[in-house]
Amino acid sequence: MSGSLPIVFADYGFTGPNALGFVTVNDRGTLELHLLFTHA
Repeated sequence: MSGSLPIVFADYGFTGPNALGFVTVNDRGTLELHLLFTHA
């Protein structure tokens, strides 16, 4: 099973790095889930 959902990093207290103005991180992203189920 897999899925994804949009997230806003600030909702979780994350602020991305800014290295000298040329490396930045977007304030939004996608959380992807990949689950594998097996019989116990």
